[in-house]
Amino acid sequence: MNHFEEELSPRGQEKLNVGLNLVRQSYHTYSLVWKAFNNRPFHETRDRDLRLKDISINEVVPIDWLEDSAIVPDPFFYDIGRDLAIEEKKFLYQSIKENVEAPARQIPEINRLIVIRIVEEFVRVNNPNPVLLIPAELSIPLYIENGGVEFEENREFLRVSPNVRLQLLLLSKYVKSKDLLLIDKSFGRWIFLEGNYNSLSIETRRFDQDKFLIIAKTTAIFKIENPGAAHAHIIQVGQ
Repeated sequence: MNHFEEELSPRGQEKLNVGLNLVRQSYHTYSLVWKAFNNRPFHETRDRDLRLKDISINEVVPIDWLEDSAIVPDPFFYDIGRDLAIEEKKFLYQSIKENVEAPARQIPEINRLIVIRIVEEFVRVNNPNPVLLIPAELSIPLYIENGGVEFEENREFLRVSPNVRLQLLLLSKYVKSKDLLLIDKSFGRWIFLEGNYNSLSIETRRFDQDKFLIIAKTTAIFKIENPGAAHAHIIQVGQ
């Protein structure tokens, strides 16, 4: 507990603890990297040449939000974790797109049969664990068609064959793209610096007399391990 937290009343400390748990809960609910990719902690010797990126959300919060029983700041704290996951998605998507070596492929529209046919071709060339990053607004046809999306432990899959499922990772409106990225799970690995909540670091400190600062951060890199065309595919939707 830092000096700022020691100055809070028991009620304020309890509300802050609830809020920090909500940050952690929402981050792990919305974060893509734990759902689809291999990951491991940063190793000081093995990874010393890697350039990790700080991805953070900083918010200044009135102390009254913690001390006033009439104020319920839970949604605010929950949004911090979600917003951090959104920033992480932007970084992840850009890291993948910049390293895809396969030529772009256009399709006339998005529907289940077209996507399945492309994924079947992809799997046949030694890509057994396909993952599709798709803008949420473009994914609707996959959800409304018969035999569509399967849900499992907060993850979403499109059944390709009895033995193969395509994991769907929806990109929010905050990720500016009209492309779909089809890759194999082996394409890259998320390497993260360990924080006080596994990969997540949450820090609070006094900002001024009446406010405090909360910093939610991940420090990581998406290391490309199989960049070749056999492991990646960009699909551009034809107009």
